[in-house]
Amino acid sequence: MGGPKKGKNRAILDDNHMLMLESVLDCICHGLMTKALSSNSDDQDGLLSSLTAMDVLSEFFVGLFASVHSQQCSVLLSIFFGSLREFENPSSKNAFLWDTSNIKRVMASRQLRLRLVERIAVVGSFIPSNFPQRTASEKGVGNTPSHSWMMQSASVSPQADEVNGSHG
Repeated sequence: MGGPKKGKNRAILDDNHMLMLESVLDCICHGLMTKALSSNSDDQDGLLSSLTAMDVLSEFFVGLFASVHSQQCSVLLSIFFGSLREFENPSSKNAFLWDTSNIKRVMASRQLRLRLVERIAVVGSFIPSNFPQRTASEKGVGNTPSHSWMMQSASVSPQADEVNGSHG
């Protein structure tokens, strides 16, 4: 029985679906950070609630990795992590002050990113999103050097730049 090979039937989303998912993830990110920063005192109730919600979101990403091409998952993850990262210093024009509210914002952003990585790093289909050049499906790229975990470079292959939206 020659069934389909594992991982070969992943969908490739069009630009409209990618934009929709990017918007949804940005809204979710804002909601998670708002919840994490909602408690007024030094207690961690808001952050704990956001971390619990991040567990649910990680299940969404696990399903996404199972059904969508790994390069597109990588783009969506980068956007989500970037949105969380932006919360660390929302007014980047001003000098960063290590006051209580900024420390809380930085801690929440980093804890949420770490939680997502911890939850999805054990998923087998997460590995190609960390190594997108290896999963590139463009034809005619037969002369690219072999890759290893020791020697990765984002500029090895132009396909990764095309998927990420930067064209040289």
